[in-house]
This record gives sequence, C-alpha cells and structure tokens, in this order.
Amino acid sequence: MSGIERDFDKVIALAECTQDETVFQNHQVYKRFKSKYHSQVAQAATHFGNMYRLLRSKKFYNEHVFWGIKILENQRLGNKEDRAYTLYLIVNSFHNLNDYENVLKYGKKALEHDIQPNKLTDTKAKRRFLEIMLDTSLVFQQKQDAIEYAKEILKLDVIRCNKKEFEKFYLLQSYHNLIELQIANGDFKSAQKTINKHLSIFNLNSMDRDEVILSIAKEGYGKILPWNHLLVEPHKITGSEGAKIYEDPKLLKKRLFEDHDFFKNSPWNITGKDTMRFWYKMVHLYYFIGKICWQKYEINLHFEL
Repeated sequence: MSGIERDFDKVIALAECTQDETVFQNHQVYKRFKSKYHSQVAQAATHFGNMYRLLRSKKFYNEHVFWGIKILENQRLGNKEDRAYTLYLIVNSFHNLNDYENVLKYGKKALEHDIQPNKLTDTKAKRRFLEIMLDTSLVFQQKQDAIEYAKEILKLDVIRCNKKEFEKFYLLQSYHNLIELQIANGDFKSAQKTINKHLSIFNLNSMDRDEVILSIAKEGYGKILPWNHLLVEPHKITGSEGAKIYEDPKLLKKRLFEDHDFFKNSPWNITGKDTMRFWYKMVHLYYFIGKICWQKYEINLHFEL
C-alpha cells in the first residue's frame, strides 16, 4: 500500500467515526492530510472521489465544498458532464449551509455547462439543482429567474413522464408550481398560455368543466373517493338525463355503503403497501387537478375584471 493510500484510509476512518464536522476539521490527522494533498487531486482522482462522497454523506458540507472546488480546478475542461455534476453537488452543499450568494455564484457556473442527462441519476441530480436555484432566486426576489428554472424542471418532468419513470401527479405538480409563479409575478397571460397550450392532460385546457369531470371519472375518481359530488350528480359522469332525474340523493349513502367497489376493496380494509400506495397516488393526482382548476379560475377572473 502506497503512502497516499494509507493517508486516505486514515482520513476516511476518521470521518466515519466522527459525528461533528468541526471536530473533524480540527483533528491533526485531517489537518496534516489537507495541507499535504490539497494540490494533488488530479494525481489521486479515485481516492478523492471516494472521500468526496463520504464527506457529503456525513453532511460535512464545508469540507465537501472545499474538496469539490479542488476537484473542479483539476477536472478537464472538455468534460462538461463531470464539471456540471460536481458543480451540482457544490451548489447543494452551499444550499445546506444557507450560503445563498455562493449558491447563485456556482449555480451560474453550472448553467454554463448545460447538459441533457440520459441516466435517471443524472436527471435527478439536475432536477435537484434546478429546484435549489429556483428556491434561492425567490430568496433574492428574482421572480423571473425562478420562473425560468420552473420551466426547466417541467421539461425534465415531461421527459420522465413520457418514459413512465414517475407518476402523472408529479408532472401536474410541476405545472402547478410554474403557473403559481407566473400568477405571483403578475404574468397572467403566460399562465393562461401554459394551461391552454400545454395542459391537455385530463382536458385541463378545456373551458368546459364537464370535460375535466369526465376525464377524472374515467381515471377512477368515483371509486377512490366515493362520497363526492360526482356521485351525487351521476349525470355528470354518464351524461344521462335519466340518471339526473331518477337519482335519489337520500338513498345515496346506503347504496354507496352497500354496493360501492371502494368499500369492497378498501385500502383501509386490505393490508398491503401496494393498495395504500395506489390510493395515495390517486388522491394526489385529483388534488393537483383541483389546484390547477382553481388556478384557471384565478386567471379567468383576472381577465374578466
């Protein structure tokens, strides 16, 4: 084992058994190591990479930033993916340190290396980076920048949803977040455009509310949430005038309790994580549909005034 390998093993062992970053920083073993190797990152990239990941997992964010910058200084300029990923991690550590000035400073450096990730892990890393930039922009009241980051997050989520890598309610949440920022910034025209041009899912771009109701009914709304206005007014689901005339609301509770599929296969009666997860997912889906419908109301109200 070489001398550098032994020194790395000592520092890694020290980090693993130390819970406080200040104690780790002031330990003589680490101080000697830091003084000796701070300029040799390129000569021991693998070892530094392992230590870098460990510092992050231990939440030693100050030292994680220090070595991240050293790694960045020694990375090849042509490898923009590695540089961008390192910058994402540095930005994340600055965010955890509440150092928002450096979040923006290094975040802008990361944006100079605009990459389109293919792997799921890289996509998640870029998305988390964009979320941090969005939040930090709002700290400094840079609302237009926050909107641009929300748009980039939405682009990533559309790709992931098309690949079926995550649930539709996450995509609706991203749409909701973008529209909310546009409304807060007083840009009702862009908010309206976001809905009308892009939100065809569940007919959310329709001006006819019954088209939305029909879409979520087909998605199982009546089975997941049986005591709701869709069942009180079943003609909204079936379009049947007969149902509208002969439905008796007084008999609704009794009929629902006795006959409805929800109670035969209720997540509260079936012990299974998959069942509960499905119910939770669907409720979140309807929640964000409702939130976006309310945003449509706010937008339309603005233009009517």
